[in-house]
Amino acid sequence: MSTKRVSTERVRVSTGGASAERVSARRASIERVPAQGPLCRIGLISDTHGFLDPRVMAAFRGVDRILHAGDIGRPHVLWELQALAPTDAVLGNTDSAICVGEDLPLMRHLPICGVDIVLVHDQRNASAALQAVGAADAVVFGHSHRAVVAHDDGLLWINPGSATRPRGNEPRESVAVLELAEDAEPTARILFLDEFS
Repeated sequence: MSTKRVSTERVRVSTGGASAERVSARRASIERVPAQGPLCRIGLISDTHGFLDPRVMAAFRGVDRILHAGDIGRPHVLWELQALAPTDAVLGNTDSAICVGEDLPLMRHLPICGVDIVLVHDQRNASAALQAVGAADAVVFGHSHRAVVAHDDGLLWINPGSATRPRGNEPRESVAVLELAEDAEPTARILFLDEFS
């Protein structure tokens, strides 16, 4: 993977005093402010199934952006995340536009801070998504409720696990943070929510 240059711009959402329930990603005004330091931090979350654990807000404190990899469950989950940082999401296999309140895609290609990220719900759909966009540096996915950070052929694969219903050998709720530093490969780490109690 080639070295990426990272923007040092941070985004702040201003809701104009409205409650989070009334703020949608399309209506929030965005103010650009200088970032503190050379790091761009992206909060990664998946499989909330209608509940946003309050510990997620502490885990995501200071992130520049949030990506939700589907199975959102209810619109308030996205509203609350959007109040913290600009949020992009895809539909999961249990979502519909009716249940999440927005017409979300099944796949997104997001160039963020100089890094090309593909966002899908199910890892099995990543190949088609990668073919559609041509190339990417990282794939963020969910669905399995199992936290994973792996490298394969120069591609970073990240599943933040489930913020509400973990499965497998790790019974703890989790999210992840993708860190993009100037002149460095993107890195990701899993954050277990019990560490933010």
